[in-house]
Amino acid sequence: MNPKLKNGLINTGVMTLSVLFTLLAAEWGYRIFLRSQKWKLPQNYQYHIVPSAHNIFDIKYGQTTKPNNDCFMTYVENGKVIGGITNFISNADGLDSKTTFADYNKADKKVLVFGDSFSHWNQEGATWSDLVQDKLNQNSTKKTAILNYATGAYGVLQMLDLAADKIEEQKPDLIIIALINDDLSRMRWYTKELQDDQGVNRWMLSVKPGDWFNWKFSGDYALVVPEATREWNKKQLASQDPNDAVLKKANALYARLKESSDNVHQHVPLKQWDHSFLYNRLTTGTPYKIRASSGLPRMGLTDFATDKRALDDAQRIKASGVPVMLVYLPLANEFKARKVIPLHEQFNGQHAKLLNSLEKMMDDKLYHLEQEYKGTIDKKIDLIPVDTHPNRAGLELYADILAPLVQKELDANKKK
Repeated sequence: MNPKLKNGLINTGVMTLSVLFTLLAAEWGYRIFLRSQKWKLPQNYQYHIVPSAHNIFDIKYGQTTKPNNDCFMTYVENGKVIGGITNFISNADGLDSKTTFADYNKADKKVLVFGDSFSHWNQEGATWSDLVQDKLNQNSTKKTAILNYATGAYGVLQMLDLAADKIEEQKPDLIIIALINDDLSRMRWYTKELQDDQGVNRWMLSVKPGDWFNWKFSGDYALVVPEATREWNKKQLASQDPNDAVLKKANALYARLKESSDNVHQHVPLKQWDHSFLYNRLTTGTPYKIRASSGLPRMGLTDFATDKRALDDAQRIKASGVPVMLVYLPLANEFKARKVIPLHEQFNGQHAKLLNSLEKMMDDKLYHLEQEYKGTIDKKIDLIPVDTHPNRAGLELYADILAPLVQKELDANKKK
């Protein structure tokens, strides 16, 4: 072999090994750092409490809603109660809105809504679908009924699953699929209220029904503390008693569950090399594998049409001939910026592709409410710092924008 070539190969090999050694040393050093920091981090008591689960396990759709039930949620931050909201109220048919099946069957025009918590979010006794319905019926002799099938934490996949079936069942004149940015990458999941091995009632969410307490697939939807009622919340907000028995019980439960979860999701092995903690930190902002916002499981798809069930759903929906409104519900900051702002930067590229693929698969364009609205926003429209969901003014803003758009779609369908 040519001596120059031989020396060049040796130098290249040495440089390659040096780079690999440096990368491995950096990764290993970072893992040691993470392990050392784990025990120094302060416990962050930030979570939600409900007296009982609002939903019932359903093998096909993940969950259904308890009839005639309201869900009062207490918000805890740094171990203190900072707020409480009745955020979901179901009717006799187990739908989180005022309209019942009887109302729907008597109506002249029939609309179905599918969405996540933003679409069945209740403030002062109404969801945005209730407010839209009121506006449509205000000056009309022809009555419109909107059945709200929205389900908290649903992603687009499950919205499509439910819509494809309910169109065949309810024969609507129009369906609305309303989503926020965070819905795009959510996987299909299931919820169930059941006791764990310590006899504690848990409201569990899992991508594998039956494997409810495996942290790799599951998590708590919210903490269940039966004593955390609306009345208790009101007293605790007034007194801020750190020695309150219910609060201490909730904090202790949260601490136990968080430690158990962190031992799985934030485990840092020194000899296992299935992924790089350092690379994750540099590219996503967190060293750990991205599991989800709020514990919700995520999928890796960038095109909805590659999900066989979603593609079948879309084909069934389009074959029904029922007009579809795809609606993007903006958060308060998106309204002000007049553009989509990802909740999590690490999902930005994926979510942009999924938005485009949804429009392509459904042969329809999204109504972006942050662009449809031409007015100014001079009032608070969300519940921050307690919650990112809309307050009553936010729901009314959605309804003000949507009502004429829904009427336009219904009128266009009537002319066909």
